[in-house]
Amino acid sequence: MDLVATEDCTKETYELQFFGFSSRTVCNYVSSIAVEKIQEATELLQECLLEKLPGKEVAVRSATTQFLKESINAAVQQLKHLPV
Repeated sequence: MDLVATEDCTKETYELQFFGFSSRTVCNYVSSIAVEKIQEATELLQECLLEKLPGKEVAVRSATTQFLKESINAAVQQLKHLPV
């Protein structure tokens, strides 16, 4: 095991021992909340666009699906790069 992995393991063990949770657990939990909120907002956006653009269902669904993927990827990447 290399030094970085050992330090990460020790840090996570310390966090679990003293706090009952690790920063990795918190990050995963916050990520799941962010994904859920982004999905909800995208669904609302899609409903609004479908009302405003009748006859464009396929285009709207395709665009909002792509928007959802890119938004989730961007949010998760930002969360991964937060200082601990």
